[in-house]
Amino acid sequence: MSQVQLKRVSYSHEAMIDLILQDPTVTSSELAEVFDYSQAWVSRILASDSFQARLAQRKSALIDPIIARSLNERLRGVGIRAMNIIEQKLDAEPSAQYAMDALEFATAGLQAVTPRA
Repeated sequence: MSQVQLKRVSYSHEAMIDLILQDPTVTSSELAEVFDYSQAWVSRILASDSFQARLAQRKSALIDPIIARSLNERLRGVGIRAMNIIEQKLDAEPSAQYAMDALEFATAGLQAVTPRA
C-alpha cells in the first residue's frame, strides 16, 4: 500500500490545526464534515509527517511556554519559602553542620538554575 505524504502544510491544514488546538477531542470525521473532504483524505493528512510536525510546533508554541512559566513560578515560590525556613532555623538554632547543609543546598539550587556559558 503506497502512502501519500503531504509535502507542505496549506492554509486549510492550518485551519484544521486551529480546530484541533481549540478542541483536541475533535474527530477526523468531524474535520471532514467541517472542511467538506472525505474522512479518508483527512485521515491521510492527519497522519502525514508534515502535518504532525506543524501540529507539534503549534502546540509547543501555545502550551509549553505557559506550562514552563507556571512551573518555574511555582518552583521559585517553593525555593523562596524553603530559604525563609532555612534562615529561621539557622537564626533559632545556630549550628555549623546545619549551616553547611543549608549552604550545600543553596549552592546546588543555584547551579541548577544558572545558565551555563
